[in-house]
Order: sequence, then C-alpha cells, then structure tokens
Amino acid sequence: MIFDQFLEKAFDFIRKIKKEEKGLLFYHGDPDGLVAAFFFNLVLAKYSISFKNHWIGSWQFDFKKVRNLVKKENPNFLIFLDLAIDFKLIEELSSKRKIFIFDHHEVEFPYQGRNVCYLNPIFLNLKRELSPSYFSYLLFKKLKGSNLEWILSIGLLGERIANQYPEILEKAQKTVSKAFLKKMTELMMVNFINPFYKQISLNFLKKASQDLFKALESKEIKKLKEIRKAYLKEIEGNLKLAVKRANKEGNILFYKVRPICKKFFIAGPIASRLANLNPLDISFIYLEFDKKIDIELRRGKENKINLAKILSELKKRVPVISAGGHPMAAGALLFKKDFDKFKTEFQNLVK
Repeated sequence: MIFDQFLEKAFDFIRKIKKEEKGLLFYHGDPDGLVAAFFFNLVLAKYSISFKNHWIGSWQFDFKKVRNLVKKENPNFLIFLDLAIDFKLIEELSSKRKIFIFDHHEVEFPYQGRNVCYLNPIFLNLKRELSPSYFSYLLFKKLKGSNLEWILSIGLLGERIANQYPEILEKAQKTVSKAFLKKMTELMMVNFINPFYKQISLNFLKKASQDLFKALESKEIKKLKEIRKAYLKEIEGNLKLAVKRANKEGNILFYKVRPICKKFFIAGPIASRLANLNPLDISFIYLEFDKKIDIELRRGKENKINLAKILSELKKRVPVISAGGHPMAAGALLFKKDFDKFKTEFQNLVK
C-alpha cells in the first residue's frame, strides 16, 4: 500500500533523530492540523525525542517569523504538518538541518532536496483524501493499538472529509456520541482563529486522551468555551455586515473585516459562510493588521474555479509573504502596499 510507503518514510526520518538532538514542530491551527500535531506528539514521545510545538494560525503565515524562531532556537530538525511551505524556505532551512513535511495543499510538483522528507498525497491516485490528521493517526496506530478514534474524528470533521471514513466514525461513537464529536470540533476550531492561547487545544487533547471526563472539567475547556462565546459574537456581527455591505464586482464578493474586539483572525470563517450563501460566487475577505493584509478566498459550491492554481499564478505576478490552499479554499498574506495590485491581478485571473 502507498500508505505504508509514506509511513515508512516518516518512521525512517524519526528513527534517525538522535536523542541529544532537539527540534521544532510547526502545525496548522485548524482541527486537522491540531489533531495531526497531537498524534505526532505521541509518536515522538515514544521515541523520547525532544521538541517544541509551534501553532500557526493560518496557511498564509509569515515566513520571517519562522526564520527568526529557527535562528533563535537553532534546532537539529524541523517538522511541518498541514502547512503550505514555500520551497525556497525549505531549501534555506534544510541547509543546516533535516526537515519533515506532511502537507496536502496544492503545489505544482513535490519538493525534492537533500535533508528533506516531503510527503504530499495530492500526487497519488487515492480513493479518499489522506489528511495530515489521518496520516499522523496511522503513525501512532503502528506503534500502539489505538482507541483514540474519537480524537481523529475531530480532525476529519474539521476537514469535512469524515464521510470518507465511516469506519473511524463508527469506532469513535463507541466512546462518545456524534453530537459530542460535532461540539468538540466546533470548540477546537476556536483555537484556529485565536492568536493568544496557541497551545490550549493541544493541551486539552493530551489531557482528554488520558481521562476525558476529567479533561472536560479542565481550565483549558473552560477557556475554550469562553473564547468561543466571544468568537461567535464577532462572527455574527461581521457576517451581518458582510451580507449587507460586501462589494460585488463580477462574481467576486469583496469585504473588509471590521474587528469588534480584535482578538480573532476571522476572515476565514466569514469567507466560508459568505460562500455558502452565494454558491455561484467567490468570497474575497480580508483583514488588515500590522501593515499587512490577511486574505481569505472561498468559492461557492457551484463555482468551479481552482483557487489554489489562481494563487500559484498570482505569486508570480505580485509580491506575497506567503500563499496557498486548496481548490475551494485558499489564502494569502501580503504587505498592505501590494494589496491593490493583488486584487487587480486576482480579478484578471478569474475572468
């Protein structure tokens, strides 16, 4: 099985890490990336490997911050899960250390280079999607018979591919109810857009894997519920404004997020909800912060444009800090001075 080939490459990378070496693990903060990090943490712990976790709130993250952190920590190895990493950055960082990457965002070709184990299932002819959360779960399962399918289900539900894995949901529901899984997925999504409590969801999952009932009374779950309440207020307020004030140009809906309490990066959730309401259109939602623009793109279910390919071409025309995504959902981070050109070129490409 091709799964086994991917797993063996991952284990080969892990086994070659020496016990005196230290590393950094970067993961996407959505439920899929979060659950991938959780299972990968368990695998690394089995091998007594020393590392630190670093949450990345969206796929269009600031590569400069990654460079600075790597320079400061000077790790022997790096692990990236569910993150669209720029190939130039990979080449730069791998000159002094080994790197493992499991990603499933669209790229033109798989990265090949010294000191790098790059795995991306989009180049495989698979009957169902191999998400980072499922891949990390398979790694963990190889080491230990798992009864943590309910945690994996959070990743699959968050990625909207749970229907491709009915056997996982069936096992999960022997531990918890379907309603509980949905509620936990919604709660874990909060950490995706909240930049202040970066490891709170990961810490909760670690506690829950040991004692679920005790974890449900933990400080982490209380804080997550508190954050979600404020998050929903922010979402609903902006969604009402977006529906009324979004500027439609052709089949593109433009809307600038107006932060109510400035605690959340909510451009993504707003874009998704607006796309659901406008199935033929593209939602172009953006948020300004620190002289940068965070752009989230979503296409309606009846729109067939490939946003990942559009962004791939845009990166050749407009300076971006980072950009990437999937055919239906993608995003970019750029400096404010480049926004107008980005917007114009995006419109030209989707005509």
